[in-house]
Amino acid sequence: MKTIEKRGKTSIAITVLILIAALIGTGIFYSSNKSLTKSLNDEKLKTEMILSEKLALQKEIENYNNHINSLNNRNADLGILLAETSQKLIEKEAQLSRIVRENGNIKTLKKDLADLTQIKKDFENQVAALNESIRKLNKENDTMNETIASLQKENRQLAANLDILSSMTGDNYLVETTKRKDRLTVMAKRAKKITMSFNVPENMVENISFKLTKPDGTQVEGTENGIAFRIVDGDESLTASVSGGAIEVSKKIEMIYTPKEKQKPGIYKIEMFNGEKYIGACNVKLR
Repeated sequence: MKTIEKRGKTSIAITVLILIAALIGTGIFYSSNKSLTKSLNDEKLKTEMILSEKLALQKEIENYNNHINSLNNRNADLGILLAETSQKLIEKEAQLSRIVRENGNIKTLKKDLADLTQIKKDFENQVAALNESIRKLNKENDTMNETIASLQKENRQLAANLDILSSMTGDNYLVETTKRKDRLTVMAKRAKKITMSFNVPENMVENISFKLTKPDGTQVEGTENGIAFRIVDGDESLTASVSGGAIEVSKKIEMIYTPKEKQKPGIYKIEMFNGEKYIGACNVKLR
């Protein structure tokens, strides 16, 4: 009888220990499960998987509890089953810890990805700003090149004008008005031709043009209105270029104005141009 009572007490004690171990395991599990659930609230991509694992674990723990309750009738295998059940509980807790760690890694990776995205965006903005600066610099460079080209062209034109002016010395400058048979005259009504001759550098002869202004303000220019010029052959000379100091061959130019009507007394102004650039003028007074 005492042996039966002793065995009954032992069974009750073992059962109490099993229940305490189950409660402790269940408490540990629920504590871990609560921590896991709190840490996974913001992870939408893991929600379904974690919930499924949670339900599966709860189901397994419930089965283990039911199995422990059924051990009351299996005293012989109680120790082995208790050890196996405890080991399985430890494994499930390890699984819960792993899930929590993975969730933390996902948050870290998402933060790193957001940082990289911002760095990429900042870099693209810097590249765009640099490209805009390069575009502005290229535009400024083009403008400067155009300005330099314009200044160089103007400088060449000024040099050409200086060459022309340097060749138009007093010794080579001559204006004549003639009547019939090329006889000289200063009478306006008898003048049949006004001739002006001077020297210019050889490379400028094709750009020379003239404009004649009569006493009444009427302007005459172009061959159709009686103004022409020619190069006098065999009358070459050497001149020094003011712009460069070089010795150049000059040509004698002769401008001839042949009016279609009788001229009136007064001052006739003859203007000279090199292309579109004004060179100078001379006046002829007829009586």
